[in-house]
Amino acid sequence: MGARRVRLAVAGAAVLGAAAGVPFLLARFRAGDPFAVARLSIWPAALKALADAPWFGFGPGGFRSIAPAYAFPVDGSLVRYAKVFRGPHSDPLGLALAGGLPALLLAGVLAGCLLPRIWRAARRAPAQAGLLAGLAALAAHGLADDFLAERPAAALLAALFAVALIGSDRPRSEPRRPLRLAAALALAVWLGAGELRPYAADRALRAGDAELAAALDPLRDDAWLAALGSGGGGPLDRTASALEAARRAIAANRALPAAWRARALVLDASCRGPLAERITCEDALAAWGASLARLPRDVTARRGRARLEAALGRRGEAAADLALALAWEPAYLGALADLARLYEEAGQVEAAREEMAALEEAARVARGIVPASPYERAVLAPPEPPALRTGEPAGPERLTAPGRRP
Repeated sequence: MGARRVRLAVAGAAVLGAAAGVPFLLARFRAGDPFAVARLSIWPAALKALADAPWFGFGPGGFRSIAPAYAFPVDGSLVRYAKVFRGPHSDPLGLALAGGLPALLLAGVLAGCLLPRIWRAARRAPAQAGLLAGLAALAAHGLADDFLAERPAAALLAALFAVALIGSDRPRSEPRRPLRLAAALALAVWLGAGELRPYAADRALRAGDAELAAALDPLRDDAWLAALGSGGGGPLDRTASALEAARRAIAANRALPAAWRARALVLDASCRGPLAERITCEDALAAWGASLARLPRDVTARRGRARLEAALGRRGEAAADLALALAWEPAYLGALADLARLYEEAGQVEAAREEMAALEEAARVARGIVPASPYERAVLAPPEPPALRTGEPAGPERLTAPGRRP
């Protein structure tokens, strides 16, 4: 009776502790963190992404680069898509996004085979119940966060707990099976490489070696972006180096929007130079289009293409791009200013006045907001003043000026 009362008391204390922790857990999920987004909105967005690649997923680390394509608007926010997420905030869902539903199914089968042995080991040796409790806590955290995927130490700790419990359940007289040992060793090497490669890439990027970071983790967009600016020499050398880095990034992962956007930015700048050629401008427009095809809601890329279209005399296409950008982000200050400028140049005075009124109102509201992300900073940045005209056109305008060859 004494042992039973102790067990009942422990169980009652555990239930009371769990009940007392619920309000704190709810408060944690509802916290006003400017970088946090409710998981109940992230999970449907991640499931939508999984529906687009159910069998093979996006590869290890691949979802991070395309996650912005599945962003969702936040009601009541001046910048509708200011909240961004890079992971599904669920380890099982992250596994499915990396390897598809078959990977999640295989992991479920493996867990189903191991759980009975883990449970038997914990019941046979009550002193090891702490290992089971620790493993359960890590698994529970992983259900609602990118816990094991983003924290290699936690993943290794969970593996150690599981191995310790399974090893204690193994009869000492059970013969060793070389095939099983080889499979376990291969799995450990594969998991270790998968964990250590992104870690090594992160260390290389922090050390300033963007080229090595990109080589170690080709799906990491920030490594490629850092490599774009790592070239030295004169302007032509830096341009060639940036274009080569963008080419390698595209070759590593053609679905990477950041690589196409980086290529577009370099070609766009070359197109606006004094030695601009039409083929360079057309290549820049094609790169902008490829970037937008992979991330249609990238309003900054859409504005970039619109500005180049306007400079090339394609004002109708530019106005359409700006209108689409404003449909997603009505308070995009730069797009409002550019559209008002286009209307003014086309003689549509009333339309220009409407856009200027919207710009002034959005700018008034934006003055009280501190941008919490690079995206929000770009949308709320004050618009650039129009370029001064000095008679002789420069850059792409020179290609469309009267008397010049088209």
